[in-house]
Amino acid sequence: MNELQAAFSDLGLRILVVISAMPSGSLATTAYCQSVRDKYQLADMAVCDPTDGFQVYGKNALTLLVDAHGRIVYKGVGTSIESLEVKITKRLAE
Repeated sequence: MNELQAAFSDLGLRILVVISAMPSGSLATTAYCQSVRDKYQLADMAVCDPTDGFQVYGKNALTLLVDAHGRIVYKGVGTSIESLEVKITKRLAE
């Protein structure tokens, strides 16, 4: 994710990873969110959503791309940094 943030930051864009559930399917706890932040070195790119607000996507993490005005310009999930970069680049080209 840090690579994606670096790639898009010159455009004034910010990557956010929303963690709403644990691999077991239960709601994310603060401790679990912190462990994901630490494991993937996400620092301030990861936010915890223990209210299950983003679980409608059927995944335990959602990636958002936010523009300089605070608008979400991309939302989705990906299995790798490369696939997310392709999806985001395609979305920005639209």
